[in-house]
Order: sequence, then C-alpha cells, then structure tokens
Amino acid sequence: EGFELLREAFPAGDLAPTNVYVVMPEGTDLFDPATLARIDQITLALAAADGVSAVSGPSRPFGTVGGPGADQVAAAAASVPTPVRDTIRAGEDPAASGAPADPSLGEAIALYAVSAGAVSRGGNIAALAVTLDENPYGPAALSSVPDLRDTARDAAVAAGLDREAILVGGETATAYDTRAANDRDTLVVLPLILLAIGVILGLLLRSLVAPLYLLATIVLSYAATLGISTFVFITVLGQEGVSGGTPFFLFVFLVALGVDYNIFLIVRIREETGRHGLAAGTRRALGRTGGVITSAGLILAGTFGALMTLPLQDLFQLGFSVALGVLLDTFIIRSLMVPAIVLLLGRWNWWPDVKSAGGLSRTARDGVAWRRPRGTISVMPGSSERRP
Repeated sequence: EGFELLREAFPAGDLAPTNVYVVMPEGTDLFDPATLARIDQITLALAAADGVSAVSGPSRPFGTVGGPGADQVAAAAASVPTPVRDTIRAGEDPAASGAPADPSLGEAIALYAVSAGAVSRGGNIAALAVTLDENPYGPAALSSVPDLRDTARDAAVAAGLDREAILVGGETATAYDTRAANDRDTLVVLPLILLAIGVILGLLLRSLVAPLYLLATIVLSYAATLGISTFVFITVLGQEGVSGGTPFFLFVFLVALGVDYNIFLIVRIREETGRHGLAAGTRRALGRTGGVITSAGLILAGTFGALMTLPLQDLFQLGFSVALGVLLDTFIIRSLMVPAIVLLLGRWNWWPDVKSAGGLSRTARDGVAWRRPRGTISVMPGSSERRP
C-alpha cells in the first residue's frame, strides 16, 4: 500500500533507484570540464533509454529535466576555493574549512556540494542514480537491467572510456542477478535432482520403466502447478508476475513430497500385485495407502497454505503454489494417474525384472494367479482341477 501511494505522486523507481557507477583512473578530477562532459554524455544516454524516468549524477545533480548542467557544475567547482572543496568532499560543513567566507559564492558552493555527493571520496568514481518508470522490484524493471548495462557501456565507449569502467548496482540490479542465478541453477540443479532420484527409485524397484514414469508425473505436477499459479497471480490477483525464487523452491518441495508418495504407493502396489494380481493388487494398494497419502497431503497443504496469511508477496506465492501442488499430487497424480499407468503397462512396469515381478509367476503377472510354494499346484479361478 505504501508503494502504491508513493507511485501516485512520484515515479515508481524513486523507491529504489538503480545505481550506475563510472570508474575513472586514480587521480582523475571528475570536476574537470572535459571529464565532467564525459560523465554527462553517459548520463544523457541513460536518460534517453526506454523505461527510464530520470537520471541524476555529478553533471546533473538535479536530474536531466531542467536544473543546471555540466557546464554550470564545472564553473561552480572551479570557483569554489580548494580548502572548501576538500572540506565538502570529506563530508564536513564548508564553514569548517577556515577559508574566508565570500557571500557571492553561496550558490556555487551549494551546487558543488550537491554534485560532490555523487562522487566518491577518492574522487575517481561517479554515481549516477537512474530512476525507472516501473516498480523497481517488478519483472519489467528487472528485465531492463541488461539494456541499461549495455546502454551505459556503449555510451562509455563513445565517450572514450572502457566498457569495464561501468558498473551497475542497486536493488533492482541485485534482484536481476539473483533471478538470473536462480534460472541458471534451475537448468543445472533440477536435472541432477531428477537423475539422483531416478537412480534411487531404480535400485529400490529393480526397474527401469517405473522410475521413468514416476519422475514424469512429478514433472507434470510441477508444470501444472506453476502454470495454474502463474495464471492466478497475474490474471486473478493482478500481481506483476511470479517471484524469482518461487519456481525453484516449488520444484524442490514438490519433488521431495512427490517421491515420498510415489514410494509409498508403488512399493505397496508391487507387494500386493505379488499376492493378488495386477488389477486386484493395485486396488488393494490404493485402499491401504490412500488414507495415509491423503492425510499427509492435506496436512502439508494446510501447513504451506499458512504462508498465504503473511503480508509478503514472495511467501504468499510460495505458500499458494506448494499447497496447490501438494493437492494436485495427492488427489490426481497419485490417486488416478499413477495407478492408471501401472494398469496400462502391466508386467512391463518392472522391466527388466519382469520374471520376479514381486514373486509372480507368468500367469500371475497377467493378473490371473500367484506363485505357490514349490510342491503345490496353482489353481486357476473357475477350474475344478484337484490333486489326485
């Protein structure tokens, strides 16, 4: 609410301007007219970039719209006595310099003091404050950071500086870098997580087929949850988008919970299939594990749903997404999709271990009978065959 009130009266980016630093060689006097002109060239290039509301810096201390420019700042700096300049750059009151007071220099000293506030104490780094049109924490502002970097570096080259002389910081740039790191980690870490879980499931189930479709159902659950959540956040709730960390943490939580439920269900299906055949064993496994999985899913959904009561948008989104994903996983993926796939694949669920298939004989794997101890005879349903 405070941000909305601020945006009504000021540019949205005033809440957290993006900082562009121009690093000059040691010993450079930024208030030299030629150097200040270079800084001003970069300032004006940034002000003309898309999505930028205003830019201020040493050459334009009050912004690029109105106010004194580089020439006036350079003239003011040249007219201020050196002791006063040194005192101002040290962050002290100009009156403490001990220099004779000249009333005619009041405006020049004031202008120099404001401009010097955007210069490092070493005197070789200029800080430009870039005010964006958009919410500085929103997706649009974050996506503008690469363009700002390119614009500033191209302007630096045009002004005779190196591209490495430009550094971009501030909360928006930090959030962008965090989002980029999350995206990169998602492409690297998530496949490794799936691979590790697939190996564990393969060893547990002694199968190459079952782990593949179990992992596929987890990925499907994640994709469906992320899609529905994005629709709700943007279209229904009017939010600007999904926060940067939500997709990654959503995947981690859903994979951890989904694998647990998969193990509960598929191991029980294999055990029951060995006793009662595929169709009957799957039904019995669902009946015996359904209560546990459903109860755990409801408890976890309620736990993560509690995050939605917090006033922070990131936690609200994470709580909603994980709660929704757990419910989808509990009532659709584990209760309907996995059993359906098991029945469709039949004995190939356990390939290449189809011979054992939980202790089944060939006919039992087709859902007809089960293996008897050696020395006994399996009786087919409906048969009247007896041992003589």
